[in-house]
Amino acid sequence: MNIRKIVSSTLREKYTINESFEKIFLNEDDDVRFNQTMEYFNRLIDEGYDNEKLETAIGPYRFNRTQFQELLKYVWRGGYPRWKNDTRPAYVTEMKNKILRNSKGVFRDIDFDEKRFGQRS
Repeated sequence: MNIRKIVSSTLREKYTINESFEKIFLNEDDDVRFNQTMEYFNRLIDEGYDNEKLETAIGPYRFNRTQFQELLKYVWRGGYPRWKNDTRPAYVTEMKNKILRNSKGVFRDIDFDEKRFGQRS
């Protein structure tokens, strides 16, 4: 594959991903935006996005591996004010399971064990 095709493909992919996030963030409902963002991250994980591709996918936001893992664990715990009745939505459990099945790159060594961090189950 020549360099022009590689650059064109990369730019097209980045544009598509950024456009998807822009559409998500147009929604005024915070819960809907959050759900759609997590569903989109799940899709990217399914597609095999590694550390570099995920960095591209989240546009202007930059996280190192530790920060990104902390963000995922925050979602797993339910953020603030936590999950209602301590019940996680199915898509969050699905996200965690996909991450644990693909625990390399940005997901390497992620630990969702809340007791280890003094968090409630």
